[in-house]
Amino acid sequence: MLIVLISFLLLINSYSNRNLKLQEDLQNQTVLINQLQKEIQNIQEKNEQILKENNRLLKQLNDINQKYSVNIPMKDKLLIIKESKKYNMQPELLFGLIEAESTFNPNAVSPCGAIGYGQIMSSTGKWINLVLSYSNVC
Repeated sequence: MLIVLISFLLLINSYSNRNLKLQEDLQNQTVLINQLQKEIQNIQEKNEQILKENNRLLKQLNDINQKYSVNIPMKDKLLIIKESKKYNMQPELLFGLIEAESTFNPNAVSPCGAIGYGQIMSSTGKWINLVLSYSNVC
């Protein structure tokens, strides 16, 4: 009878240890799930911010398209908006400058040799490239 009792106690102890291990695994998985949920929430918040920014840029682009009904390639329009934002300027200012300088002709060349949308002289283009690390200025 003593052997049966000892065997029974050993069996209970084995189940108890297995149960503790399962509880520990469950706690670890719960911590991992919580971390993943926070990460998912952060990604969703970033996606919402990106969506808001894209909607803002789209509205700005639509406004610009209404004001300036010229045929500027989309990549150029987006670059103008991006650069104006980068330097905390209104894109309308740059579009107005381009309209005045080249009437939106990227191939415009002035009598004194200024070229492109902004009618940049070669020496100024080289300086811009050097100081601002831009490529393809002149």
